Order: sequence, then structure tokens, then C-alpha cells
Amino acid sequence: MVKKTILQLVVVCLSLTLPLSIHAEIECRLAEDSDLPSLQSIYEDEITEDDTQKLVIFPSIEIQMASVAEAIKNKQLYVMFDARTNSVFSFLKMYLITDDAKVEDVLINEIRCLGADKKLEFSKTCSFSNPQSVMDNALSEFNAHDTNNENFTYAPEKQLFLYYGCQFTRHGLRDRQYSTKLRHIALMSLKNTICEVLTTTTKSNLVVLYGQVAANTHQIGIIKSIGSLINDIRMHLGNSAPQEEIQLNHMGYCAYKPTFISDETGAIRPLPDDHELTLAGKGIGNILEFNFKQS
Repeated sequence: MVKKTILQLVVVCLSLTLPLSIHAEIECRLAEDSDLPSLQSIYEDEITEDDTQKLVIFPSIEIQMASVAEAIKNKQLYVMFDARTNSVFSFLKMYLITDDAKVEDVLINEIRCLGADKKLEFSKTCSFSNPQSVMDNALSEFNAHDTNNENFTYAPEKQLFLYYGCQFTRHGLRDRQYSTKLRHIALMSLKNTICEVLTTTTKSNLVVLYGQVAANTHQIGIIKSIGSLINDIRMHLGNSAPQEEIQLNHMGYCAYKPTFISDETGAIRPLPDDHELTLAGKGIGNILEFNFKQS
């Protein structure tokens, strides 16, 4: 029997684990085409000037929504919505990258960890001495230690890449931890796929990729959530005891949030790195890596 591809595993596992309910009125699932009006309303009515400094925003709503529709088609977008009105109020882009060319594009052009112009800003080890489960909807605490500017090594034959992209919740609902819950549910929906890839292929390392503008680099929720996910996966694979210490490598590279403009021909293009608007979006391209064969 031919082994399923990673992409096929993702589709199967997502169909088995979603949707999920937070409580009677609030549910989470992969976004559907029917969510496009709600999502467009968020982009048109909720995105503030401050938000545009943190999210990738295209010059027109038509282009923005075409990008959203593409993410929905590729099963890359999760939503949280009010089941009484079917109105989306929070979304998250997260997915396993199944194509090596796409991985390299993200590593070079978004995370900026490959190529002659790469600039390592820090290299740390995050130690989770008492990790919790993603199922607990709790955030595991950790300590970070410098590791002498150790660079990222690209080894696609053993690395499985998880992309953590844009996340947004309507402003009036930001004090209820919906963003954290949506992130946990998205990670949980991918857990079975990750476990199967680790046990049926040469992959041994989970690598999480995400960008942060300077104003957001203090936010460490994703690190805590990944520590919890790793704890769940290790127990699922049977190669560790609950709450056994986790050592997670964290590297950060100088990166920029892309700023797009429409030129005189109507074509959409990103501004160069030395443009003042691009420089305003300077931040960190983050890499979190864990080797399950050494756990």
C-alpha cells in the first residue's frame, strides 16, 4: 500500500478533529467559503492603524480577500465563531508546510534565516521543567538560556515545518483569551498528523516558523503553546513520562513585515528593505525546533 503524503494526512486528521466547541455558543473549525463575508467585515471594520503595523495588509480589499480565499482553499485558516449567528470574530493562519520549495521560500524571504544576508539576533534554549498539555488550555512556563549564537541548520529530510501566521480577534472580545484557545485548538487538530509523520517517515524534528514585529516580540504565548504540544506528542509516542523536562531551541533572525503597494501598472509588489515603511515593520523571524528522537 502506498504511504499517504503529509498533505493527505493533514486533510484526514483535520476532518476527524474539527469542529470543536468552546462552550454552547462558541465553536472553532477550519474556515469555509461561507465565512468570507464575516472575514471581510473584520478587515473592513476592525483593522486599525496600529493593526496595520502588525498584520500583512494588501492595497485593496479585493486582493486581501483573494488571499484569504486561497488560505481557505488550502485548509490553512482556522476560525472561531458565534454559532448563533455564524459570525466569525477570530481567525488564525496555521498549517504544516508540505512542499520543500515553499519551506525554502519562507525560510529565505520571511524568516530570513538562509542566504548571504541572514542576521542572527539571538539563539536560546527554552526549558520547560513542568510542561502542561495543550488539552488543558493552559500555558506551560519556561526559562530561556542563551546558546552562544548557534545558527539554524536546514535539513529537510528530518524536519517537519509548521507555519504560524497571522492571528486576529475583534477588539471588543480580546479580554476573553479567545486567541489563546483558538491557537491551542489549531495545534491540537494537527497533533495526530505530526505524530504519524514522525512515526512513518524520516522526519524527527518539529520546526515552527513565525514572524513578529518589534512591538510584539515580548509576546511568548506561541512558545508556551508549542511546549505544551511537544509534551502531548511525546506522551502520544510513548517516549517520555508526563511533565518530563523539554528543551526547545529558539532562534531569531532580523526580518521585516512585508509592505505591499500597487505600482503605476496596477501590479502588487513589496517595498524594498530600505524603504521607511518596511523599516517600520522590522522585527524577528522566529524558529522553534525540537528533536523527538532525542527526547
